Parts: sequence; C-alpha cells; structure tokens
Amino acid sequence: MSHPTGSAPGSAAHAEHELSPWPPLIGLGLLVAYLGVVHGTIPLVIGIAIFFVAIGGWIRDDIRNWPTSPPDNVPGQKKAPEFMAMVLFLGTEVVVFGTLFAAWYNGEGRAIAQGLAWPPPGFHLDIPGTTINTVILLLSGLTCHISHLAIRRGNHKRFVQWMAATVVLGAIFLGLQVVEYQKLFAEGFGFTTNYYTTSFYMLTGTHGLHVAFGLLMLILVLVRGLMGQFTAEKHLAVEAFALYWHFVDLVWIVLYFVVYDPIPYFLGGH
Repeated sequence: MSHPTGSAPGSAAHAEHELSPWPPLIGLGLLVAYLGVVHGTIPLVIGIAIFFVAIGGWIRDDIRNWPTSPPDNVPGQKKAPEFMAMVLFLGTEVVVFGTLFAAWYNGEGRAIAQGLAWPPPGFHLDIPGTTINTVILLLSGLTCHISHLAIRRGNHKRFVQWMAATVVLGAIFLGLQVVEYQKLFAEGFGFTTNYYTTSFYMLTGTHGLHVAFGLLMLILVLVRGLMGQFTAEKHLAVEAFALYWHFVDLVWIVLYFVVYDPIPYFLGGH
C-alpha cells in the first residue's frame, strides 16, 4: 500500500493497521465457534481455528508496524479502534457468561423443585483451596494493574517485572484449576455425569479457557516488553489485554460466590 501524498510513513502504517482484515475474521471465528457449541464439534473447531489464525495475523501486523506507528496514548485523543474492538468483544463475553449463569440457576431451580440435591451427593468442592486460588487470581489483577501504570509512566523495567509476576500468578491459578479437575474426574464426576457437573464444567471451564487465552496474550506482551517495545506513548496492546485480564478477574469473583458458595462454609466453620 503506497503512502498518500504528503502523509507521514507512520500515518500510513497506522491506516494499514486500521484497515486490517483480521478484526472481521476474529468476529467470524467467534460466531462460528459459538454456533459450534450448539450444533457440534466441527464448527466449534473451525471457529476456534479461524479465531486464533486471525489473532495471530493481527498480532504479527501489530509487532511489524509498531516501530513506525503513531502514539496511541495522547491526552484528549479518542481511544484507538483496536481498544474499542476489545471493549465490544468483552461485551459479547458478558452475554456468553450471562447465558451460562442462567443455565446454572435454571438447573438449580429445577433440582430444588424436584427435591434433588444441588450439588449432588458426593460432589465436594475444595472451598479452602479455591479461596486461595481466588486470592492468587486477584493478586494477578493487581500486578497487571501495577504493570500497566508503570508503562503509562514510562517505567519500562517496572512494567516488565510486574507483567512477569502477572504471568506467573495466572499460570499458578490455571494449574490449580487443572488439579481440581483431576481430583473430580478421579472421584467419578465427569462432564456428562449429571446436569450439575455439566453446568459446573461449562462455567469453570469456559472461564479457564479465557484465562488460558489471556495468559498467552500477556506472555506475548511480556516478550514484546523484553524486546524493548511499548513506551508511555505507545502501549495499546498492554492496555487492551490488561482490560481483558480485569474482566477475567471480575467474572471469577461472580463465579466463585455463585458456584462455590463459600459464605455458608466459612460461617459454618466446616
């Protein structure tokens, strides 16, 4: 794409990035994947593949164009289209998790109406362990925020250090969730054992997938930071994925109190 007459190379690079084909493909991938949740494995796999290929292409272009791109953090300037795309994406995720929570409450209501236990007999959640894991995830949100503030102030070293701490804490959270799944599987509670286990794995598993995706993106942000990218004026990716990570934290807080219901456990002193 040739530079328009009289335009700066940085402006042209930014224009190319805004006209990128990747955002529509990301949306298409998500649409096909969500249809796959209802209609079968094949569209689900195809949708996920399209999504990750498009994400990879967009990130590749962002890394390639970063040295010549104009500042994206200018006081009084409107948020970049890429940041607003993240906001819109998170809006769709609110709908996804809202649907899963609705299914959870529907199952609980039906179980109560039929005089059935919710959760079923023998299904025991590790509330103390999950509480510790919740603290770990919330700490990762704090370290992510500190990292974001550091790069906004131009402190690159502090940004890298706290982003590394965020990645470590996020990995610990994900690892402990895998351990919890292994324990439940060993006790005979699989995905299709009953309505409760299906709802449990759908909610916690969907959140876990979001954590895994966010963790991959934060690792990429960290690697780019180690490469010397991101400044006080140019850190759009940091801001966008920090917002995503805070969303993941918020969803988990709701999930923790709805699914694990820790208040009666701690008040009862069990």
